[in-house]
Amino acid sequence: MDITLCEFDGNRRISTELDIKPRSIEISYDLSEINEILIPQKKVLVRENELWKSTCMELFLKDVKESNYKELNVSLDGEWNAYEFSGYRTEMEKSRSVIVSEVKSLDTNIFWVRFEFLDKLASQLLINPASVIKNTHGEVTYFAPAHQERPDFHSFNSSAHFCLTEDLLHEL
Repeated sequence: MDITLCEFDGNRRISTELDIKPRSIEISYDLSEINEILIPQKKVLVRENELWKSTCMELFLKDVKESNYKELNVSLDGEWNAYEFSGYRTEMEKSRSVIVSEVKSLDTNIFWVRFEFLDKLASQLLINPASVIKNTHGEVTYFAPAHQERPDFHSFNSSAHFCLTEDLLHEL
């Protein structure tokens, strides 16, 4: 599944490509239109807080039948975190049901990450990839599939709807 992220108050784009399986999501972010950031070559997986204050790739997931959702964050150097919310921006807790198992640069412009889940993903998901980009001048720009009057990645109004197929649901 391909989803294009649009810049809030700008014209640049970030292309994402997702491979969704019952217990994992692999996503790549094509940053070729963003020339003010440097992608580190060394990736060290470590869980950290407040990654959204700098350059951070994000993924929001929600079962279409539920109000709770997950926020998954990963920086270009491999720092990551995952959170669970009971509803829109309420009761944020660290998620114990998801980890980042691998991050890498596929080339100088493509950042790739694999999220793994303890439980199978819901058969019908709302998916909202996003990015926060802090440039070399310290300015922060927000990218999402669509924007309202201000950036709000927690809103699922413009999310892609994904249905896992029966073949994928029966995988181990």
